[in-house]
Amino acid sequence: MVAFVVVYLAQAQGFGLEDSDDLEGLSLLVRTSFLQLQLAIVILSTLGAIAEAAIAVTTGMAELKSQTPEITMKRLQQSGWHMGQQIVGTTLNTLFFGFLVVY
Repeated sequence: MVAFVVVYLAQAQGFGLEDSDDLEGLSLLVRTSFLQLQLAIVILSTLGAIAEAAIAVTTGMAELKSQTPEITMKRLQQSGWHMGQQIVGTTLNTLFFGFLVVY
């Protein structure tokens, strides 16, 4: 839902004036909704980031469990939450600046 609102409010789809040299020999009547294309890119990028974060947290917790087998479940859960917060924070920064540079 957030992706729909952000993409709609950004209104940053289509071709800019700086692309005119590259588009000179091409037809602009491609019947492609750039809004839908942009939305698909945002959703797929976000899903990829979520999957990457899940694998990173799982790997970190497996490593923690193998290095300290006596760790309690409560401490393991706390460590997992902390790792998840750190990874999601850096992932969001990466996505934000990646989308910022593209547009």
